[in-house]
Amino acid sequence: MKKRALALTALIITTFIIIGGCSGPPMSKKKIIEHINNDTLPVESVLVAYAYNINDLTIKVGEADYVFVGEVKDYIKTKYNYVDETPRTFYSVRVIENIKGELIQDQDIEVRKTGGIDKKGKKILVYQSDYLPKFDRYYIFSVYANPKGFITAVGPNSSILLQDKENYQDSEEYKKIIKAYQNQKEIDKKRYQSKYDKNYKK
Repeated sequence: MKKRALALTALIITTFIIIGGCSGPPMSKKKIIEHINNDTLPVESVLVAYAYNINDLTIKVGEADYVFVGEVKDYIKTKYNYVDETPRTFYSVRVIENIKGELIQDQDIEVRKTGGIDKKGKKILVYQSDYLPKFDRYYIFSVYANPKGFITAVGPNSSILLQDKENYQDSEEYKKIIKAYQNQKEIDKKRYQSKYDKNYKK
């Protein structure tokens, strides 16, 4: 795994969510899904300096606007030209269980993930210690909402894989997140409501 350095803070990272271009990798949707699911492209890790301990789940959950169990259903698109030079992958996700916040569950929602296949389709760029979610799997998502109501999963522990879809509540990953939610450390920051919130008001 290659690495390149980038100095960021958590506050700066959140601003990247609302900036970006619209082009996509020069390959079919089917090929993109295959690359992500089968790990067939080399991964380049972007080194990021965070303003807090990203491995402390009580902080990760406390900073997130929404935490939920979701099933990754489909690929939507990839966007480029962000300040941190890292693509954003757009997923279609079905919310299975809300842990923090109340997102709709009767239809798929769009979740943006920091990281993606580069413009040339030759490698995957992700923040250090992170990975792209794969399709038809369950993850615990910890996401931020931006002023327009879109949500993004940023960095490590923002999308935690649940191996057993049928019995995910028995997994250690799920139990750790529930405990972290019960003991979350709130971060003083401006928060926004997702357009997918059950009580969303324009």
